[in-house]
Amino acid sequence: MNVGVALPAVGCLLFALAVGLRPLRIHPAWSARLLALASGVSTLAVASSITVTSAAFLTEGAPHDARHTRLLATLAGHRPVNAAVGIICTGLSVLMAAAVLRALLRIRKERRRVQAGADELNGSSDPIAMAVPGRRGGIVLSRGLRSSLSGRELQVVIAHEQAHLRYRHHRYLAASSICTAALPFLRRVDDNLRFAIERWADEAAASKVRDRQLVARTIARVALPPTGTRVTPALSDVGVVARVEALLEEAPPPSTIAGAAMLTTASIAGSGVTSSALQLHHLGLI
Repeated sequence: MNVGVALPAVGCLLFALAVGLRPLRIHPAWSARLLALASGVSTLAVASSITVTSAAFLTEGAPHDARHTRLLATLAGHRPVNAAVGIICTGLSVLMAAAVLRALLRIRKERRRVQAGADELNGSSDPIAMAVPGRRGGIVLSRGLRSSLSGRELQVVIAHEQAHLRYRHHRYLAASSICTAALPFLRRVDDNLRFAIERWADEAAASKVRDRQLVARTIARVALPPTGTRVTPALSDVGVVARVEALLEEAPPPSTIAGAAMLTTASIAGSGVTSSALQLHHLGLI
């Protein structure tokens, strides 16, 4: 085993950090998809590299014969793993697995809490707008918010939350939360993904009500404080100034071809780099 095993992970991680450095100048729908892909691929690549190294380290000394599975025999037949590297990778594997498990439990707990408290949130005097996924979910609009907005402004808020549900933004948020828990380096990617998702819902609302200035005024007026949720989409104060400025400009082009091309290229590049590195590694070239 050598440093070549880490090349796919390093490449994918650098790609994720590069695309997550600042908001992308494409339609927010494709921006969110690209950021989610980059985050997921980099997390899988890092986890795979660390796990393979750990497994090879732990299986060293195992007899390389037909009694073992092909995978175990292959790992046992690799060149020795440096003890320090093996111990570190094994520890990181355990930490990443624990972080992912905690993230999954937090997601499950939050969804149950939000679904169970939906009626209470609807009657709250605090301004709250939230899209609760699931069969028992729906749109939560608190009494305090309903009493403070006009009919047209409420129409904007409802369209915004409907977009969250229609495009299943909770899945993007959940996946990003898991990836960020496993790799804290992806925090910036997670922040830009959340911004892209809010911009996506803003554009969907503007398209439905056919009044970008009304949506901009509503977003600027509401600017709700954080709801304390991480994976439940809500009308929040994420990047309000930038979102309002974007809504006061012309609608971004759909970027269907450009966005799909970027997404496809990223997928092919990620899988290609990974498979090539693994093939070269097994040939003993890296």
